[in-house]
Amino acid sequence: GIRDTAIVFTEVTDPVGAGLITSLAKPGRNVTGVSHVAPLTVQLNAIRAYRPFKKLGYVHNPSEPNSQLILSQLMALAREQQFDVVTATLPQLATGDPDAAGIQPAIAKVAEQGADFLYIGPITYLAYAHRDEVTQAALAHKLPTFCATESIVRQSGCMFGLFANGNNIGAFAGSMAKRVLVDKQSPSAIPASSLQRFSLLINMRTASALTLYPPMLLLNVAEVINAPNLAASQGTINK
Repeated sequence: GIRDTAIVFTEVTDPVGAGLITSLAKPGRNVTGVSHVAPLTVQLNAIRAYRPFKKLGYVHNPSEPNSQLILSQLMALAREQQFDVVTATLPQLATGDPDAAGIQPAIAKVAEQGADFLYIGPITYLAYAHRDEVTQAALAHKLPTFCATESIVRQSGCMFGLFANGNNIGAFAGSMAKRVLVDKQSPSAIPASSLQRFSLLINMRTASALTLYPPMLLLNVAEVINAPNLAASQGTINK
């Protein structure tokens, strides 16, 4: 059965919060793997390296449990680090699905509350399925965007983001699978982890539209694109 099958996951945002494992260090089940998302504290440091902020905007999608986990973590860090989280919640249809017509009003509400940045976490509905609507609405309201996943920066209009490189994730997960299949180790004894190095990606097309150019320090370590899929330079940033 599934409880007896060794599982190595990739690209799970919060495996502990999602209930897949009991802790990163000791999974405690037949499951281990690697997260593609940088720790939230590291993400916040990346935002501050671009520009200090006092208010961080967040659009909550109640249809995705992961969205509430991220919001709770943001609120806890806001108390600890003394910044405000300004939020808007997507309305839901009678089916329980989010209403896409609510994206633009939600982002407008966040902007009206004086957010310095809109934080777009690894939420499938906003960061992937409706990424163009999200980034276009943010740009219309002169709201800089930071994203925790790659495609919304590279293929849409998010201004910048920090995340684990996909090739590195695959290699790390492959090494875990080797320990299970070749070395005969139990997944429960293999610590789950995020990577220790993350890629910083800046979309200069969006930064220019907002006249919010990145500091030279970030340009020295970032991959910079001027249009979707057009890379000018490449680098990594340490955790």
